[in-house]
Amino acid sequence: MIAAPNREPVLQRPVRYVKGVGPKIGAALEAAGIRTLEDLVCFFPRTYEDRRSVTTFRNIRPGETVTTTGRVVGSRLRLTAGRRQLLEVTLTDGTGHLTCRWFHFRAGYERLFRAGFRVVLTGTAQAYRGQMEILHPEVEWLPEAGPGPQVPATTSLHYGRIVPVYSEIGGIPTRRLRTILRAALDLAKTELRSALPPTLQREAPMPLPQAVEETHFPPPDRNPQILFARRTPAQERIILEEFFLLSLGLLLRRRASDAAAGHAMTKPGGRGDLLRKALDFSLTGAQERALAEILTDLARPRPMNRLLQGDVGSGKTIVAFLAALRAADNDFQTAFMAPTEILAEQHHRTLGTWAEKTNTQVALLTSGTSTVERQEILEAARSGEVHTLIGTHALIEKAVAFNRLGLIVVDEQHRFGVAQRAELLRKGVQPHVLIMSATPIPRTLAMTLYGDLDVSTLDEMPPGRKPIVTRIVPDGRRARFYTFVNDEVGKGRQAFLVYPLVEDSEKVYLKNAKQMAEEFRTRIFPHLKVGLMHGRMKAEEKDAVMRSFRDGAIQILVATTVIEVGIDVPNATLMVVEHAERFGLAQLHQLRGRVGRGAESSTCLLIVGKEAGPEAAQRLKAMVETQDGFRIAEEDLRIRGPGEFLGLRQSGYPDFHLGNLIEDTALLRRSQEWARRVLATDPALARPEHRFTRERLVARWHGRLELGSIA
Repeated sequence: MIAAPNREPVLQRPVRYVKGVGPKIGAALEAAGIRTLEDLVCFFPRTYEDRRSVTTFRNIRPGETVTTTGRVVGSRLRLTAGRRQLLEVTLTDGTGHLTCRWFHFRAGYERLFRAGFRVVLTGTAQAYRGQMEILHPEVEWLPEAGPGPQVPATTSLHYGRIVPVYSEIGGIPTRRLRTILRAALDLAKTELRSALPPTLQREAPMPLPQAVEETHFPPPDRNPQILFARRTPAQERIILEEFFLLSLGLLLRRRASDAAAGHAMTKPGGRGDLLRKALDFSLTGAQERALAEILTDLARPRPMNRLLQGDVGSGKTIVAFLAALRAADNDFQTAFMAPTEILAEQHHRTLGTWAEKTNTQVALLTSGTSTVERQEILEAARSGEVHTLIGTHALIEKAVAFNRLGLIVVDEQHRFGVAQRAELLRKGVQPHVLIMSATPIPRTLAMTLYGDLDVSTLDEMPPGRKPIVTRIVPDGRRARFYTFVNDEVGKGRQAFLVYPLVEDSEKVYLKNAKQMAEEFRTRIFPHLKVGLMHGRMKAEEKDAVMRSFRDGAIQILVATTVIEVGIDVPNATLMVVEHAERFGLAQLHQLRGRVGRGAESSTCLLIVGKEAGPEAAQRLKAMVETQDGFRIAEEDLRIRGPGEFLGLRQSGYPDFHLGNLIEDTALLRRSQEWARRVLATDPALARPEHRFTRERLVARWHGRLELGSIA
């Protein structure tokens, strides 16, 4: 939704010009990415509160979020035991008394609560010493109150209606955001224009300006439960618009890929057969199926774009290398990009061992490669002597050139930005692309998110992998888990101990890796060799620690999630994750996958902090009940949504203002059908009635995707 042509671009005005937005609030909004009037009106409510009815004091129950009204009996300022100033206000409504408390308030706020003033307020009630109280309620003064903010409840944005509640931005109160959004909508509502072509607008639930208005400020007769579920006609109208642009972008990118001329790798060669004969294991049925799909793609005269997804340990690497051998048989090179030096080195060791058996040259290029060795590798890549070049971001540097790059393999693709992958693509001429992900995605969702890709799934684990025993351990049983760690290491095994933070934080109290590593070395495990690894260390420091752990010189590795991907130490049999409630389930599953790689049984202990509620323990039960990465991924997607789970910003997908790819699949399918219909009649969006759709599409996807001739 952008301004109509031939008019002053009102929607592109800086947000600071909206009524109620001063320099301080403007800076906070801009820091959150809300820079224009359009950004602001697309900042939709996080939830809603039904403030149409008033609860009497006598009927308030603990845990309820209520709207109520009463007269001020008295107010006072006092100091807490921690010497913090507290504002306490007592109210009555004739049925009882209610206490309101504020630990954070602006100077002079207490003067607004004079005895006799009548207020209406909303907040969550709790019982304290036998009395009902509300902490930090949202307050509005009624007309007869005197010199307070005077807005009658019948015309208020904040009471007597279903009220929007916005996500917190830079400390701006949601009450203030409501007022600002009202002013923004008054400016924008005549400028909003839909990206849907006229034919589709007639099929939409309502006009876009009405949908935006009603999503921010719902009509008084709207069912709150439908609002909470984002199923009102207004909300669905906005989601359809967002998904329509997504569907158009993916279809156009797929068409551009299908139309491109690629290199058909039709020569069977013999390197793959040599490797299969040398392996001490056989491929699983899932691996054979995925490999057949990949080799079929490579034999076609158009670039392959395929996602190879599979759980931790499902054997993606051997499938990818067999594809690289097919490229080598056809005189093409492969670039194999990994997100970390540790993972790149591990791939080099594994692929190097296999390459020796197939007359194939494999090399490793990272930022830690010495100058002399680097020059040798660069020359070998330019001459074609190296068949497979493995590396990190170093592969996209300008100095790196290939003789005949035909295949690109990207491991853990969501950790790379779109621009980085595009830079690697330019080093070949329409190379085939194989993307690997150890974050399992339900197949229907994968087909949606990667609409421009074909998907191969490894849903079968190689035989011989033992299940990992997973347990939830309350923080209070810490001594018991220390004993377990000591016993496991005493058997000659090794352990990972993972923490959410590198060091102390002023914002949140959590155990951190640096502090605990020191405590383990000096007090808890002084007889054991303890190492520390985190993301702030230099690459060479991390590599040195990892090598020591791999070689057995370190028995306990204290780390952050830097070890989440690709670490392979068969002797490590214990994974301990502190403050497990702070991690996503998919991330916990990845961490658990660092153990269970050897012949011995392995254990994963999830330590749950004292502050974690019963919801966290219930959520973590999925880790105990299953080791199926797809089931865990579905639960994690349901809880966290796809944006955070999949790193969509890195992947190049525009953010959604309201849509959710997990919950709104029916709307997604409808938008996909709309996009197919439009492109079937006008593949380049060249018709006059599609001109604005084209403009909006390019604006929405700008810098994110290659849209071929459309851009």
